[in-house]
Amino acid sequence: MKMRYLFGALSLALAAAGALSFWASSDRGGGASAEPPEEAKPAEPPASPGAGGSDIAADGRKPGAALAPGGTFEEARRILAARGQVYVVQAGDSLWKIARKFSTTPGLLRLANGKSSDSIRPGEQLAIIGGELLLAISKSDHVLRVFLDGCCLGEYPVGLGSGGCTPEGEFRIASKIKDPPWYFKGEVIPYGDPRNILGTRWMGFENRPGLSGYGIHGTTRPESIGKDESSGCVRMHCRDVEELFDVVPIGARVVIDS
Repeated sequence: MKMRYLFGALSLALAAAGALSFWASSDRGGGASAEPPEEAKPAEPPASPGAGGSDIAADGRKPGAALAPGGTFEEARRILAARGQVYVVQAGDSLWKIARKFSTTPGLLRLANGKSSDSIRPGEQLAIIGGELLLAISKSDHVLRVFLDGCCLGEYPVGLGSGGCTPEGEFRIASKIKDPPWYFKGEVIPYGDPRNILGTRWMGFENRPGLSGYGIHGTTRPESIGKDESSGCVRMHCRDVEELFDVVPIGARVVIDS
């Protein structure tokens, strides 16, 4: 089930139980699969969109976001409900202000409370989502799993680097860009240009010596999802990366392993 449906069901389950609470508190700069990795090194500022794909077509994707293998909805509900907190909206509040107050994101608050917009009203009770959000990417099964303080919220299929070139280790999200340009071979290819393969969202990793221009993004080549065809970045279906983009804060931890 998609992550937004999980959160919606979670909120309904908590309300039904009498507890409206939750818990408080690319490819590398260049290439699509046809481009050699060595040509896909961006000489751009840290965490600028590298390469990768962006599936422009949302309908052909295979959305992920199911509970982690072996997990159950009831288990996730129990873990989150045990840390529950409700916030009563005050005059002058905004969803962004509340998100900052509780070190979460407006996207998580919208999902947890079944909202389609940022509109709130004084006196309204909001279930609060907080804690550390972790993105765990498994290269062996091409899956990105989303964890919130150890509770798996969902998973998405991903595409990875050809020849195993997606780097392993721990990273942090350093930039988030909507409709990203693509920095390729010294050229800035704007969003919307047919040559730009990044898709609708870019979440760049912090650069480090020997590893720059990597990140998570969409792909104009949805057939590459589940395969090793990028120049090193993590590719997602566009609708999936758009959903993830809304809930991932700058500084979120990303762990990539084999």
